[in-house]
Amino acid sequence: MTASMLLRDAAQPMQRLRWLVLKEFNILPFSDEGRAVDDGELLKMAAQLVLDRRLSLADVNPSFSAEKFSEAMKRG
Repeated sequence: MTASMLLRDAAQPMQRLRWLVLKEFNILPFSDEGRAVDDGELLKMAAQLVLDRRLSLADVNPSFSAEKFSEAMKRG
């Protein structure tokens, strides 16, 4: 990958996000399934992936308290 290609990709964040999110589901962005995912759905999927990863990191965080987390979620 060249520097110009990197700069071009940086200018197209939605395409990069589409690639990263769909890759998690083994879907190529240019496939029928990939083209069927609109930007709104893509953003929702990306947000869920971020939340899932944060929660999985909580398993290795010794200061994480499931009880406190649950209480905070109930309070909103």
